[in-house]
Amino acid sequence: MKSTLLVYGSIWEYSASDFVEGVSKLNEKDELMVRLNSNGGSPEYAWSMISALQDFKGKKELKVEGKAYSMGAFFPLYFDNVEALDITEFMFHRAAYPSFIENDPERFTAEMKGNLDRVNQNLRKALENKIDVTAFENKRK
Repeated sequence: MKSTLLVYGSIWEYSASDFVEGVSKLNEKDELMVRLNSNGGSPEYAWSMISALQDFKGKKELKVEGKAYSMGAFFPLYFDNVEALDITEFMFHRAAYPSFIENDPERFTAEMKGNLDRVNQNLRKALENKIDVTAFENKRK
């Protein structure tokens, strides 16, 4: 059976919870189609979605419809087959706290900076494991 899950809008607690619950209802003989059109969102919540994808042993397909920004741009790294519309846009950037936090030395603690550095290292590693970095860097120039 082929099941479809939508990741439309931002990735936060509620959307991650719904997604993980949807994946958990599938068995390994099922096929999963995810339709993505997202501004991105919290890396921490997206990791739970990615974990559910990695645990799912059936076939995984992704169709990116419109945009895959921020954390949404990392979703294609975790599927067997990825398709995007010819108008689809991707946006990669480093994970960050809001500027009012990062620019305030009293708010932006060493623990927060360390967490942010780990998140960005993990995202970079995931990307580098899946793509040709030189070709990617040449495309964006």
